[in-house]
Amino acid sequence: MSTGKMPFLFHTWSSAVDFGRDGDFYWESTGAFIGPHINWAANEPGDVNGIEDCVILFPQAGIYKWGDAPCNAVRTYICEAKITSL
Repeated sequence: MSTGKMPFLFHTWSSAVDFGRDGDFYWESTGAFIGPHINWAANEPGDVNGIEDCVILFPQAGIYKWGDAPCNAVRTYICEAKITSL
């Protein structure tokens, strides 16, 4: 995910999670490990109360940063789909 400006305005879900081991984030859609990511907001990931296992994108000073949040929070989301034909 780039740090450039994006068209959505609210906290938005990505498909990154850290189920199983806190701090080890991976893409839920593929299982690929994300590794240390440089686009976390300050003090993120925070895992407040041990229940923040899903990653959100949110605006901070005109740039979208990553943060972790409880997975049951209501947010907008990004969908990914494979195009099989045109």
